[in-house]
Amino acid sequence: MRHDIQPDIFARVSMYPADQTGRPGTFGSEYWPCLVHFPEDGAKQSWDARILLYEHGAFSPGDEAELPIKFLNWALVRDRIRAGVQFEIRNPRPLGNGTVTRVLGA
Repeated sequence: MRHDIQPDIFARVSMYPADQTGRPGTFGSEYWPCLVHFPEDGAKQSWDARILLYEHGAFSPGDEAELPIKFLNWALVRDRIRAGVQFEIRNPRPLGNGTVTRVLGA
């Protein structure tokens, strides 16, 4: 991925502590591939996404920050997203959660 990749949303992201997930170490320093699941919409599927960490840097279990997110299939997911929507971050097990703060993708 390149630094000029434009995010689709910004979200307040909270990663669960390592003792809850069993996942040690950081989630990358440039981007981190993950699955985003919207439990409130009733769908059982998750969406491929990249949490963009170019400006933030490495993100670790237990961390919380507002971060940009790029969906690999934005055209399919955009109608589910608006500010305030909550989601779960998976890979494939739950590793954190988030709340959409801004929608940018058209």
